[in-house]
Amino acid sequence: MILSKTVFDNILLYMSLAFTTWLFGTMFYLICKQSSDVVLSNSIEVQACMLRILSRHHMTMFQTITSEYLSILDGTYNNKSTVNMK
Repeated sequence: MILSKTVFDNILLYMSLAFTTWLFGTMFYLICKQSSDVVLSNSIEVQACMLRILSRHHMTMFQTITSEYLSILDGTYNNKSTVNMK
């Protein structure tokens, strides 16, 4: 089966976006999990690097990921505030 360049490019883009989303999810999980300081530091460093790359080369994905981060952090903050009030 021979794929046209457009079809191949779309498949490659989809696979790249899926991998990027998975990797961010994994790195974010490591931040939330009680890990060593080295794991935490490396996870944050990898995410910051990935965000810098996305901001330069794929603005749509950058905006999607940062929006998700803000939602998660906002939810975490709101949950923590609610727990502290009890």
